[in-house]
Order: sequence, then C-alpha cells, then structure tokens
Amino acid sequence: MKTAKKWVLRIVSLGLVSVVTIILTVLSPGLLYAHKTDVGAFTVYHQNALSPFVAERLEHVQQQVKTSELYDADFKVSLCLDDGSVYPEIMKRLRGNAFGWGFLNYAVFKGEADYQANKISLNGYDWNLEQLFVHEVAHCMQNNALGMWNSNPMAGHPTWKWEGYAEYVARKNKDQASLVDNIDRLRRSKHEAPDAWGVFFTDETVAPRSYYEYWLLVQYCLDIKGMTYLELLESDVEKETVEQEMQSYYEESTE
Repeated sequence: MKTAKKWVLRIVSLGLVSVVTIILTVLSPGLLYAHKTDVGAFTVYHQNALSPFVAERLEHVQQQVKTSELYDADFKVSLCLDDGSVYPEIMKRLRGNAFGWGFLNYAVFKGEADYQANKISLNGYDWNLEQLFVHEVAHCMQNNALGMWNSNPMAGHPTWKWEGYAEYVARKNKDQASLVDNIDRLRRSKHEAPDAWGVFFTDETVAPRSYYEYWLLVQYCLDIKGMTYLELLESDVEKETVEQEMQSYYEESTE
C-alpha cells in the first residue's frame, strides 16, 4: 500500500511539474527567441532579422486597433513571430492548428509571413497579414478590458461574439465596409463552393467561413443596431435571433 501511494504521489508531482513548466514556457516567449525588438507600440519577439516592411505593417495595425472601443493606450502587446523559434509550434500543440492565438498580452502567429505582400500563408491559404495581426491583438484587448476570468476561454462567451468582434476590428478594408456587400460575398461563396472552408476577398486572402459569419453578426449589431461591443457581450441575445434580424435587414436593403 505504501509503495502504491508513493507511485501515485510521484505521478501527481510529475504532472504538476509538467503543467507548471508548460505555463512558464507559454508566459516566457523570450526564452525561446533570439531577439526582442520594440517596433512602434509593440514588442516583437523574433528569431531572424526583421523584414524592412515590419514597421510599416505594424504602424497600420496600431492605427487599426485604435478604432476599437477596447483600445487602451497604456496596454502593450508582445508579438511572437513564426520565423524559426519553436514557440509557435508549442502553441500549435497546445491550442491546435491555427494562423494565430491572442491571449493575455501575447499575440502569437503561425505561418510563412510575407511583409511586403502583406500576406501570411498556412496550409495552402493566405490571410491578410495586417488583419491577422489586428485580429489577435483584438483578443489581447478583450482580455485586458474584461480581465482573464471574464474572457474566453474562462468566461465561455458565445464564440460568435468573441471571434466576431476580433474580425470586426480587423476587417476594415474598403471592400469590407458595407454589410450588404459582405452578405452578398458570403452568399456567392456558399453558392459557388458550398463546402469551402473559407471566404475569399479581392486581395485573394481568406477568412474562415465560420469567422466570416460571426463578423457579419457583430457588424450588424454594432453598425446597424448601434450597440457597443460591451452591450452586445452582456446581452442575452441569441445568435439565431440576430441572424433572422440581419436577414430581414438585407432583404429590405436589396428590394
């Protein structure tokens, strides 16, 4: 019996040490990068020399995140690039395959970045690089504004409100401003490729179809209904209700 208890204690201790090690690793990206550089309002962790286009891209990102009601000039975000460090791969193993992850004050990216072309490539898809950066920084701003316990995944806010807002802050190109046009693009996408993973924009970059749909719901609530994001997050409105209202708005607008 004593031997069994000792083994149980050893296993539990090993598990706790593993969990603590993982947490410390995730919260200490600098340990896994060769360089840390301040670029404008951001701290960039990188393994190789930075592209000369990074500063320009991050200036655009900064101007975009300033449009969010959650923007806090004193809140600083660290950007973790996928340029040779194992850190993004660790995040992939912990969180699953994705273009990026935003949590606390860290925005982590996965994929081959082309700063000149303003694209980041992963699994055969291209995401608009500036918009991806804004998306993940928006998640950091959500966490900063609401606190860790009132942020996802801890809080369990509906995914369409959480991811939809990050997309709402990010998708601000001229061809993304009109809700009616955005709905038209989604309808065409579903008609032409019903089972496609993503919806494509004019710059040939993609948004996951689910995220695209979440974005339109948030755009409807904020731009058409005049809600603030915090009001939307606190409301008990159901996704299906917003979908029906948005459909009615679209039909009235295209009569």
